Amino acid sequence: RFDDEREDRNRQDERREDEDSLFHVRILRPTGGHGKRECVGKLCTHDHASDLELLFMGFGYKLENALELMMRFPLRAPFRLRQVKSDFILHDPGSHSVHRLNSVAALVWLLCDGTNDRTHITSRVAAMFDKTEEDVSSDVDETARRILASTVRLELEAIPAGGNGSGNELLNGHGTVRDGRYVVTHNHYGLSLEEYGNGRLVNVSLYRADGIIVLQDMPPASVLVTAIGPETLLFDFGDYGGQGLLSVIGLASAEFGTPTSVGVQPGAEVAQVDWDGATAHVDWVPVTALQMDDATPYLETANFVRQGASGGGVFYSGVHIASNWSRISDHWTDSGEIVRQYSVAALNISQVAAMGSD
Repeated sequence: RFDDEREDRNRQDERREDEDSLFHVRILRPTGGHGKRECVGKLCTHDHASDLELLFMGFGYKLENALELMMRFPLRAPFRLRQVKSDFILHDPGSHSVHRLNSVAALVWLLCDGTNDRTHITSRVAAMFDKTEEDVSSDVDETARRILASTVRLELEAIPAGGNGSGNELLNGHGTVRDGRYVVTHNHYGLSLEEYGNGRLVNVSLYRADGIIVLQDMPPASVLVTAIGPETLLFDFGDYGGQGLLSVIGLASAEFGTPTSVGVQPGAEVAQVDWDGATAHVDWVPVTALQMDDATPYLETANFVRQGASGGGVFYSGVHIASNWSRISDHWTDSGEIVRQYSVAALNISQVAAMGSD
C-alpha cells in the first residue's frame, strides 16, 4: 500500500512538472475595430519560444508571448485558394481582399497544413525545380552574398538643428549601390535637401556591410544629394576616370525594379537588409501587405528591423524593389500591450527603377 501511494504521488509530481514546462501560445487575428482580436488557434509545446520558427502565412496574425515567432509546423490561415488558368488566387473572406500567388507560393501555401515542417516543405520546393536541398540553400546563400556586396552604411556628421548642443551628431542609415556611383536610400536623416549643401552637413562616411570603412569624411561638396521618389534619396558620389567612384573602390551594384516588374505579391518571401549594430545581414521574411495607391507606395514585412537599418534594401528574386522606411509596433488600446511588430519599406517607383547612370 505504501508503494502504491508513493507511485501515485510520483505520477502527480511528474504531471505537474510536465504542465509547468509547457509553453502556451495563442494565435490571434484582427476582427475589425482597432485593438480587437479573436483567437483562431492554440499551441502548447515543450520548446522554448526562441526555438519556434517563423513561417506562418496569415496576414495580421501574431503569437502571444512570442512576437514574430511562428510554429515549427506552419499552419496556413483560413483563406480560400483557387486556380485561374496559370495563376493561383488567394481570397481572404474577412477583408474580401484577393492575392495572386505563383506556383511556388501556392505549393508552399498548400503544404502549410500543420503536418509538414520546414525541412519537408524545402524538400518539396527543391524537387519542384529538380534541385537538392543543398542546391536551394546554396542559392539562398549566394543571393544574400550579392545583396550584401551592394549594401553600404552611410554615416553623416551634421551640426545639430539650430546649432545647439555640445558637439555634432552622427546620423546613420543603410543604402544600396547602383551603377557604380550612386547610393539609393531612405529620406530619414532629418536633413532637408538644402541642408545637405548649406553648411549643416559636415561630412559623409561610407561603410561596407561587414563594417569596414571605405570612404571617410568626404566633404559635402563631393556628394550630390537629390530626391528621386517619395521617401527616397539618391547620393551621387561621382566618377573617377570615367568609372563610378563606388565601383573603383570595389563595391558591387544591385539590379533595381518595381513590384510590378518582378511580380511580387503579399505572401511572397523577400530578402530584407537588417543589421546588428555593427554589420548588416539579410533576413528572409514574408510580405504581409502591399499598398500601391498611397502617396508613398509601400510594403509591410513580418520583420522588426533594428533601428539604423532604415534605407537598407528589400529584394525579390535578387532585385531591389524597396528601401526600409520604418518599424512599427501596434498596441492594445487599453493596456498598451504590443500586439504586432513589423517593418514598412518605401517601394521603388518607375523613375527609380528606370534611372540610368547618365
